[in-house]
Amino acid sequence: MIKKLFFSLVLTILSNNVLANESCPSVLDFNKRFLASDTTVRLCDEYRDHVLLVVNTASYCGFTSQFEGLEMLYQKYRDKNFTVLGFPSNDFFQEPKGEDSVKEFCSLTY
Repeated sequence: MIKKLFFSLVLTILSNNVLANESCPSVLDFNKRFLASDTTVRLCDEYRDHVLLVVNTASYCGFTSQFEGLEMLYQKYRDKNFTVLGFPSNDFFQEPKGEDSVKEFCSLTY
């Protein structure tokens, strides 16, 4: 068990070094449209030097109360290039009302 944990740690460190040396990590090398907007952004250009927390969200999920903690985390560390990227998902039918409703819910509530 300890060998597996150590191997995982070494692999993580090595992969972080490889990513740090790339001009744009493949995980960020695409454009994404902002929620309920026509504005798109190339994630690599916008968030290259940021620490990212990527979250799958649903406004009517039992875990929606975690949005408050995510917002607090973002507010606390945003000056240190920390960003939370939320991607709404209706995979479990808990985000049924469309992008405008999701944006309004998040903006008004959190």
